[in-house]
Amino acid sequence: MNTTLQGSVLEIYAEHLFRDQGKIRVRRNILYEQTPLFRNPLKKGKQGRKIVAQIDIEYWDLSGKTIVECKHYPGGQVGIDEVVEFYARGRIVDHDHSIMITTGAYTESSMRMGKKLGIKLVDREGLEKMDYERLSIMGMIKANMGKRPSLEEQLRSVSLRGYDTHQYSKQYKLLG
Repeated sequence: MNTTLQGSVLEIYAEHLFRDQGKIRVRRNILYEQTPLFRNPLKKGKQGRKIVAQIDIEYWDLSGKTIVECKHYPGGQVGIDEVVEFYARGRIVDHDHSIMITTGAYTESSMRMGKKLGIKLVDREGLEKMDYERLSIMGMIKANMGKRPSLEEQLRSVSLRGYDTHQYSKQYKLLG
C-alpha cells in the first residue's frame, strides 16, 4: 500500500474515532480556498494569489471547531516543518482548536513548536489511549474480555472501499 493510501487509512480511522467519541459534523478531506478581497484598480491582470488549505479532518464539539492533521509515520518522527506547515494552513481556516495525530512520534523541536503554536500533538501512545477510551465508551472491552486489537490491526482492518481517497468531501471559498 502506498503512503497516500496509508495516510487515507489513518484519516478514515481518525474520522471514525472522533465520531465514536461523540463529536458532531465530523468531515474528512476539506479544501478551503481564500481569494483576496481587494484589488488595485490601477493594475491590470490577476492580482493577489489564491490561498488553498487542505484540512484532513474537522469536527465540532462543545468547545468549538477543531481541525485535525493526520501523519502516518509508523516508526518515524514528525518534524518541526510539518507542525509549522499545519499551523500556516490553519491560519486561513476559522477554528478554535487544532490537533496533529501521528502513528509515530514527534521530535523535541516539533513538540516545543506545537506547544508554542497551541497545537495539541498526539503521538502513537496518545492515539492508543484515545482508542482505548473510545472502546471503553462503546463497551467493547468488556465484550472482548479485556482483549483489544492493536493499532496496526485496526488500521489494517480499515476498508477503503466506498471512500474516494482523491476527492474533497467539502470545498469552501472564503473571501479574504
